Amino acid sequence: MVVSYDSLFSTYHVRVAVAEHVTGPYHDRLGHVLTDVETDPAAVGTTVLASHQLEGGPVWLAPGHAAVLTDAPGPGTPGRQLLVHHVRHGDDPTHHEVQARRLVWTSDGWPLISPQPWAGPHEQDDETQWPSSLDALVGGWELLGYDQPSSVVVTTRTRVLWPDDVAALRPLGRGRFSGVLDGVPTELVVFPAWDGVRGRATLALTALGADGTVTCGTLLP
Repeated sequence: MVVSYDSLFSTYHVRVAVAEHVTGPYHDRLGHVLTDVETDPAAVGTTVLASHQLEGGPVWLAPGHAAVLTDAPGPGTPGRQLLVHHVRHGDDPTHHEVQARRLVWTSDGWPLISPQPWAGPHEQDDETQWPSSLDALVGGWELLGYDQPSSVVVTTRTRVLWPDDVAALRPLGRGRFSGVLDGVPTELVVFPAWDGVRGRATLALTALGADGTVTCGTLLP
């Protein structure tokens, strides 16, 4: 289930929850059921997209009103999925637009969102070409962590992943990795993307920790 939550004008953001049956119950990564009214509402649901700014790019404010677009499957690959959503301009929230972002799934069945807007023909569609080696994770990454209150515009940090950092992960097929990163059990998806700020093909990652925090990133030149 994809949920848009909070103030439509300034603090809107997107959370997800999963269920074994379409009728629910739906729970977040920490096990909260979405109908839980005893827990702080800000702590229920797993945030996958919120107000943010990539280095050198504009502020994207209050993403939400999300829907999932699924293409027909191709030879040997599932249908591509995109999250289509509304987002406001940070310098003038009365101006807004529609964006689409790649929606991907962890090996244990959680939906996560690309840090980069979908770039059409620049994008690599074929999942058989997604990386399957830990070597793909080694390098400098521009990272966004959605662990802040929804009133905060998340900004990026740079992190270099070394072979020792990813040694506790294991590949689980094309683009999927599972294991321990920085001491936290983590599920990662790594896939080709288009860096819209730098105008270049690259890799993106999005990761879900056992602590319920989603981190996504862009591989730097």
